[in-house]
Amino acid sequence: MPRIRKFIDPLLLTCQSILVFLAFYTLSPKYQVVPHRDSGIFLYIGSELLRGKVLYQQTWDNKQPLLYWLNAIGLWLGGGSPWGVWALELGFYLIGLFLLYLLLRKALAPLPSFFTTVISFLTIYQIMSGNFSEEYAIFFQICLLVLLFFVYLPNQCRLSRPLAALGMGLITGLVFCIKQTYIDVSIAIVIFMLFLAWLEKKSGSLIHLLWFALGFLLVNLGVFLYFILHGAFNDYLISAFLIYRYYSSQGPLEWLQSILGVFKFTAAYPFLLLISGIWLASVLAILIKYWKFIRRIFYKPAFKWISLAVALAGVALFLFAQVRGKAAGIGLMEWSVLAVGILFTVITIWSFTRKVSPAFEGGSLRGNLSKLGWLHPGTASLLFLGIIDLPIVVFAISLSGLNFPHYYISLFSPLFLLLAAGVNFLSSFLRQRSPTAVSVCFFAAIILAGSFSPVLQVVKRLQFPGGGDARSETAAYLKSATTPNDKILVWGWESVIYFLSERESPSRYAFQFPAYLVSPYQPGVQETLLQDIQAKRPVYIADTNDPEMPFIQGEKTTACLSTNPADGNKLQQILNFVCTNYHFEKSIDTIDLYRLNQ
Repeated sequence: MPRIRKFIDPLLLTCQSILVFLAFYTLSPKYQVVPHRDSGIFLYIGSELLRGKVLYQQTWDNKQPLLYWLNAIGLWLGGGSPWGVWALELGFYLIGLFLLYLLLRKALAPLPSFFTTVISFLTIYQIMSGNFSEEYAIFFQICLLVLLFFVYLPNQCRLSRPLAALGMGLITGLVFCIKQTYIDVSIAIVIFMLFLAWLEKKSGSLIHLLWFALGFLLVNLGVFLYFILHGAFNDYLISAFLIYRYYSSQGPLEWLQSILGVFKFTAAYPFLLLISGIWLASVLAILIKYWKFIRRIFYKPAFKWISLAVALAGVALFLFAQVRGKAAGIGLMEWSVLAVGILFTVITIWSFTRKVSPAFEGGSLRGNLSKLGWLHPGTASLLFLGIIDLPIVVFAISLSGLNFPHYYISLFSPLFLLLAAGVNFLSSFLRQRSPTAVSVCFFAAIILAGSFSPVLQVVKRLQFPGGGDARSETAAYLKSATTPNDKILVWGWESVIYFLSERESPSRYAFQFPAYLVSPYQPGVQETLLQDIQAKRPVYIADTNDPEMPFIQGEKTTACLSTNPADGNKLQQILNFVCTNYHFEKSIDTIDLYRLNQ
């Protein structure tokens, strides 16, 4: 038996790696011959960076820079092939899930550790398409958890916690440079560090937060310096930060509908629905068990002043947003801070008018909580992080109101944390009340039940390699009808046509979304786009007939010119230029091709 146990971990890790490889193989270029729309944009910009273009200034998208640099690295590794990007992401997941298994083995037996890791991956795999920002962020979030549980909490030497905090700050900076909303795990960890400082009565531990902040700043200062040196700092700020606020102006009702949409989506995935139940049950259980201690907080002398400060801050932020905001009405963030201001105003009034504090018995909250195991990946620590993380992720998903399916990939971290906490609790319960063989059979049954659907999906996908579509056919035609130095312009989101045809756009705005988005930057985008296509006339314009970005829609020259006068607004001037200098050549399925007049 001891010899068999020695081989259990390598065996399960091998099975896990094979499963991850097979699942990811269905996301490879063999099965996704034409990348997803967003992935196509990232690949094209990555290829442009390898040509020496400066991000945001000479090639444009509205996400943070690390995503495009990762695509550039992957393309470089693959010699310009998307296989390199696929291999890079596969490597991230093989390493990341390997580390998660080792993390859980600090508290769990092999089979429950395997179950938690595999089920977490397979659940999210069903939403994945490959080469998405959310997918890359997962790897860095895993690294955060590894540093927390392997280095920070064990605190094996004097510099363990400062160096771990610095490392977590650096990783948080990297996650932030993929997308700002993916720092949910970092926020949960910071709150956990604050909690530990309070629990251990070590105010000096707060210095670790400064190390954390230093790591975060070092990464972002490096990014700032890069764009300053390339003269693109203003472009970076506008593209990666400022333009986001014009995506959505949800009111509170729309936001509530968006949040309900999150739970409606997760209801289709059993384990995502399960963690919602774990979260709710855990919060209720904590409130019930510790309410006699929690209620004391409201009677602390400092509480009323903290409540007053929060109320004033909420109202002040709301008024500031109304005075300085450029968009009319009240947006989601304004409603949020106003709600906080009103809530804490009511709490403040109660705090200042309440009667004398009642007498309390039963010890202290700190004393009761200190009995739990916080310094290893057990039920308490995992549950704490998961309870904090899940609402942050749900908030981030619903923030824009768009709720694209790939947004839900970011549920991986709260899924893993809450599922691991639940398995840890259940495993401990079963060890106390049933033989080991029963526990093994129980977890084996859960693995089979939970993994059946996603594994079946992997098997089905492996049987049907992908094929081309109108985008790949268009790219092949444009590649054959132009020379490598010729420019093409794809009107719409499908920047993958540039990548597949190996042809460049004449403008940084290879897709024209910012020219249609109502924002203060819209006139400048349209002016730049017009100047670019006039200076470097593309040989072909491919209209993808995207309803969000309407083009000339096959109008005859006379009708097109009358609809889009040369002295009209900038967008009309662009379309006037196209109608004057281009003619319709052919359609490839839903894509219309216009060729430059000779």
